[in-house]
Amino acid sequence: MDNELTILKKIFKKAYQLYKANLYFESFELIRNTSEIWLEFPQKVRFLNLLGLNFIQLNNLEEAERVLMEAFAIAPEDHRILDTLGELFLKTEDFKKAEKAFLVARKLDFFNFKYTIKSAKAALLSGNYRRMFRRLKEGYIPEIIDSKQEEVLKKLLSDILHNEKIVHRYKMVKNFRSFCYDRKYKRKERFTLGF
Repeated sequence: MDNELTILKKIFKKAYQLYKANLYFESFELIRNTSEIWLEFPQKVRFLNLLGLNFIQLNNLEEAERVLMEAFAIAPEDHRILDTLGELFLKTEDFKKAEKAFLVARKLDFFNFKYTIKSAKAALLSGNYRRMFRRLKEGYIPEIIDSKQEEVLKKLLSDILHNEKIVHRYKMVKNFRSFCYDRKYKRKERFTLGF
């Protein structure tokens, strides 16, 4: 049993490395050719998720949805599966489903700002700009956002400022940045004053 788990970990690690190296077909083949090993183990959800990621990159979206829904049926509390489903829905331009998947992922992994950004992007792509800023405000907790995530947020706001379809973009970004400032610095003042 331990030997099989070690083999599973090695297979998954190799398949994930191939995926990260943009060798999607090779990653897919490795997972497919070893399915008789991993299908019987609880860790099969990780393999199904990686399989779904590969299918998305290979533009086999129907198969991606099939394996991801199977993974979701097994582990509905796994935020990584919901993240991958959200990416699939973005690719199929079903922005409302994408936003919903990212929101549920955020509820499961509340301190991961990535899901806030992704749900806001889905709202942006659906054309609902107010909801996009509401998503950003709901998930903006300065204590948990690192510099890398702050850069992603700045890029999103920059893209919004350059999007001429958004009529009141300057005012919306200014209001959001004011909200961020209040949340970040006024909260620090309250703690230092002892409130």
